[in-house]
Amino acid sequence: MLTVPNLLLIFSAAHLLNSICGQSVGDSCTIESIPGICKRSPDCQQLSEYVKRGDVPPEFFGCGVATNDNLICCPNAPLAKKTILKKLEPTLVWTQPKKTTTERATEKACRLLEDNIIGNPNIRLFSGSESIVELGEFPFMVGIGYKNSTPDRTYDILCGGTLIDAKFVLTAAHCITGHGNTPIIVRLGVTNNTDVEQIKNGLEIPIKKIHVHPQYDPELIYNDIGLLELEKSAKFSVNIYPTCLYTNIEDPPANSQLYITGWASTKIFDRSDVLLKAAQRIVPLNVCNRTLLRVDAERSLQQTQLCSDALKSEKSPCYGDAGGPLSIVVDPTWRIYRVIGVISSGVSCGLIPPDINTRVGAYLDFIENIVWPNLK
Repeated sequence: MLTVPNLLLIFSAAHLLNSICGQSVGDSCTIESIPGICKRSPDCQQLSEYVKRGDVPPEFFGCGVATNDNLICCPNAPLAKKTILKKLEPTLVWTQPKKTTTERATEKACRLLEDNIIGNPNIRLFSGSESIVELGEFPFMVGIGYKNSTPDRTYDILCGGTLIDAKFVLTAAHCITGHGNTPIIVRLGVTNNTDVEQIKNGLEIPIKKIHVHPQYDPELIYNDIGLLELEKSAKFSVNIYPTCLYTNIEDPPANSQLYITGWASTKIFDRSDVLLKAAQRIVPLNVCNRTLLRVDAERSLQQTQLCSDALKSEKSPCYGDAGGPLSIVVDPTWRIYRVIGVISSGVSCGLIPPDINTRVGAYLDFIENIVWPNLK
């Protein structure tokens, strides 16, 4: 015969067993102090991409001590992006220098940007080799326009750039000085330069002032970096939003995901009407210098430069990509990247790899003094 104490013992054991075995679909749960409901991961739109890619340890999202049937705690309210970013695997997050007592202006600006980033859940990245970029996939990508003498065209997009602030675009110095005339306008929120509707819905902002690195050497291609100051601030949207800078001067982890984006074709001296992306890998500077020595005995690369090479079957930077970003992926679901390099004038179109980029982390002082003096 079961007594009351025995019944209580049975109920307690059953409750404990349920906790150990995990919860069921529809059960209440809590994640980072936010109430949620246990769901199968594909049914939780906010977190399903993280689980699918394995970016975050499964126990962070789990329902109960041991999650059954791929259940996760799906929050009733959006999780803060910084909460998820803290949980990402270390190799996906940018490498920070040793923590200092003073936060750099670059880091302050980045925190402000990413706290307010505009999500686009319909974007899916990394869809094949030499892929056409979807509108909004790289919302910081900028086309730089130069005056054209042809009557029916006011300017040509000849270089790329990176929106790093509402009023500033990062690009290569040779894109500012090397085309026979200075750039006059930037185009944002457009991936297809022949799509009239896209261009109408995008932004075109005149350039107010140019800033070339004072030690830019066009012959040796050293310090190939510059900034374009815009006449007015860009209005942010799903398709137009700045990206942060990669602050470390060291190479990123070997398994980092890196992409170039630009309007170049795989054919020399040809350009693409649509924005293309291609996966890259970092090549150590000493390896890059040995390769360069075979074609240019008088030139060597500095620590302020960064070499990259296309992954198998991917395109290399070519004419039309110059000035654009080499980006490292932090969180593809939220389209969070860091621009680690500026594609330099060493574009080889894949003929003499590796390719040469300006290392952004080596020029933070130059950038901060112009773009964020008020944050220093």
